[in-house]
Amino acid sequence: MKLNFNNLRITTKLFSGFTIMLVVILAVIIISYKNSDKIIESTDMIIHTHVVLTNLAKIKADLIDLETGQRGFIITGDKKYLEPYKKSLKIVKKNIAHLQKLTSGNKIQTKRLNYLKELVEIKLNELNKTIQLRQQENGFEKAKEIILTDKGKKIMDKIRTQIKKIENEELILLHIRSSDPERSRKNSLNMLAALLFFSILFSVIISFFTSRSITRPIKALHNGIIIVGKGDLDHKLGINTQDEIGQLSKSFESMLDKLKTTMSSKNILEQEIETRKQTEKKFLEVKINLEKSKTELITANKELAYQNEEKEKRATELIIANKELAFQNEEKEKRATELIIANKELAYQNEEKEKRATELIEAKEQAEKSDRLKSA
Repeated sequence: MKLNFNNLRITTKLFSGFTIMLVVILAVIIISYKNSDKIIESTDMIIHTHVVLTNLAKIKADLIDLETGQRGFIITGDKKYLEPYKKSLKIVKKNIAHLQKLTSGNKIQTKRLNYLKELVEIKLNELNKTIQLRQQENGFEKAKEIILTDKGKKIMDKIRTQIKKIENEELILLHIRSSDPERSRKNSLNMLAALLFFSILFSVIISFFTSRSITRPIKALHNGIIIVGKGDLDHKLGINTQDEIGQLSKSFESMLDKLKTTMSSKNILEQEIETRKQTEKKFLEVKINLEKSKTELITANKELAYQNEEKEKRATELIIANKELAFQNEEKEKRATELIIANKELAYQNEEKEKRATELIEAKEQAEKSDRLKSA
């Protein structure tokens, strides 16, 4: 059996219209919630990448402090230079372990960090060995021999290369992840705009057809009553719907048929007139009820318009939230830039320290040559 909208009861029509609008509103809410989750997830991944880069910078700084303490102690023999060495020795392993935990989901980075950990262990053993030799009798020369093999420098170069590879991988991930929140924001705005458009379109269409399915039969019934009231008992209303108005029109036409068959009798005619009066009274009650239904429909349309305004407000709030997120991303990019500048400054300081250490060694060698010349 084919479903005809005009055959539905008035209450069913109104309920169907509100149900469709409720489904559209729920769809908007669900899609907005999912897009918000995507944006939050993308932001968390960006923060995660910055944390990894920060930990890499800490490891480099710790290694520089270790080398600085070792060289200072070997050159001077003063144990106060071992303070930064001991402090960094406790922290560097902890930072590497934390970094491995952060990147445990990335197999490539896990392999690189395992190799970095091995290199750091080798470097720590080399530093510890030179320090132990320096503490022995004639320890400076023994420690100097190990340093002059450049084994420590080669290991440190490998460590820097490995850290650079890890940083490059994280920077690539940062570039990829930075575009995800913006893409999600645009998709969210486009989806909300489309849903808002279709919800308004559905509201208009549903309101139009619901209103027409109610008002057109009422108007036909009203005109039919006027025509019959003028004496044309053969007039047909032509209302074929199955709702309350259709049932009323059928009752009205049935009444007319009965009225025509009883016109020959005066008494029956008077009874029919009385029946007609009662029917007209019922018609008036029905008309009043229909007017009430029309008023309720108008009220429902106003409520629907208010809901649409609320959806527009929510869409505006989401746009503001997305702008705030874009501002936060800009701040994060600024912080990343500042971190890169700080790393460059740290590398420059490291080079200066190496130059000064080389100069001290050369000065030491010149002093020893001078002492030998004087002894000769």
